[in-house]
Amino acid sequence: MKKVLFVQGSLRKLSFNRQLQKEIVAALGDAVEIDELAYDDVAPINQDDEWPTPASVARVRADVQAADAIWIVSPQYNGSFPGHVKNLFDWLSRPVEQGKSATAVKGKKVTVSGIGGRTQTAEMRAALSTLLRFIGMDTMDEEGSGYAVNASAWASNVVEFSDEQQASIKRQAESFIAFIEA
Repeated sequence: MKKVLFVQGSLRKLSFNRQLQKEIVAALGDAVEIDELAYDDVAPINQDDEWPTPASVARVRADVQAADAIWIVSPQYNGSFPGHVKNLFDWLSRPVEQGKSATAVKGKKVTVSGIGGRTQTAEMRAALSTLLRFIGMDTMDEEGSGYAVNASAWASNVVEFSDEQQASIKRQAESFIAFIEA
């Protein structure tokens, strides 16, 4: 069974993107093994601290390498993705072994989703997709899928996914399963 590792871009426990990830996980069902990457202990990248590899970075790289594919679910901050997501992928794009060129993410299959305001995280998805391609990841689609939250979610903190949004999530999940099994 293929393993999908989620990278959650939101640090907020009740975030809209955590609610989106829950919908995605439900859409994937039992077709794949699912896990979420824990990376909150990864320090800011600093080449002075690259060797020996910090334990948290080694653990995150091993988790990524053990997965068949990555699904990033992220909010949009100031027209881009959060800084901690950039920091994570900066570390993942560095060589796994000193003096070698292999990274934990080169060739790794990936897709992106996000939920937010009226732009449906378009700027975040575009910027993140550019980064993912630059570091050699195998992106399923140009910029993934984005969604706008229902108006009441801004006050209630509860996203109500429309039938159309649920159908879109299901399509992306089915496409991702086919992509990683190909």
